[in-house]
Amino acid sequence: MTVARRAVVDILLAEHEHLSADEVAARLSHRGIHRATVYRTLETLSGAGVLAHRQLPGGAGAYHLASDDHLHGYCAQCQSVLALPPDTLESAAELLRRTTGFRLDPQRSTLSGLCPKCASS
Repeated sequence: MTVARRAVVDILLAEHEHLSADEVAARLSHRGIHRATVYRTLETLSGAGVLAHRQLPGGAGAYHLASDDHLHGYCAQCQSVLALPPDTLESAAELLRRTTGFRLDPQRSTLSGLCPKCASS
């Protein structure tokens, strides 16, 4: 494990958030790890199954540790990403399978709406 790879994993462990590549790079800039290295590292760790990458509405991408099993909620107003319980779409996935034969992969799904803060304002 290279210094850059360890640093990226450490950031994602410490933050407990879904971070974009730019956010990871910004958090590591003071450590002398170049932005291009961060991007390559994120790609490598995603390919190895260490990190999960989700493409979000609007073209943004977010990374998190792959061992953290959950769905994603994307706030269309503030662009925050929320972790949702992994069983959130189980009944909808089963209904789709029964009625249409379509097999939804809930872990690859992102639900778009408003986070609690934006919904209450």
